[in-house]
Amino acid sequence: MQLKERTMHDNVMHIVYTKSKNSPATAAAPPLVTVQSVEGDMAIDGAARRMSVLAEEQRVKAKAEKLEKKRKQPK
Repeated sequence: MQLKERTMHDNVMHIVYTKSKNSPATAAAPPLVTVQSVEGDMAIDGAARRMSVLAEEQRVKAKAEKLEKKRKQPK
């Protein structure tokens, strides 16, 4: 996921992420994910951090599965 836009309107932070076109980890995710909060930067940064950690975990898991599948193939 890439950060597309981060704006502030009336004390509400709007963060929009877009999924990568060729990433299998985000293929199931909706094209745009919007995170909104009236609590300010701390909650948004926490949500963004959680989203990026989850996305990174999915990428690592997908890569590990791909390598495992490749390793099990007969030569």
